[in-house]
Amino acid sequence: MAELIRELIISGIRDGLDAARARGRVVGRPTVVNDDILRVARDLLPNPEHSPPRSPSSSVRPWPHYSHPRPLRAAG
Repeated sequence: MAELIRELIISGIRDGLDAARARGRVVGRPTVVNDDILRVARDLLPNPEHSPPRSPSSSVRPWPHYSHPRPLRAAG
């Protein structure tokens, strides 16, 4: 019984969305990325001065929260 009700609800939602699209309404979640944001992101990608350091001798560790603490030394 619950599956039948679920299918009826889904069918009604789909019919409503199709009807809204037919009337020219835009349905769904609005996009956050506009043309300006997309252009800036594309400009940053191929630019090497904006990429993170990749040298193994770099002082920045990629995952510092995974490093284990050093064992305590005996005082003396």
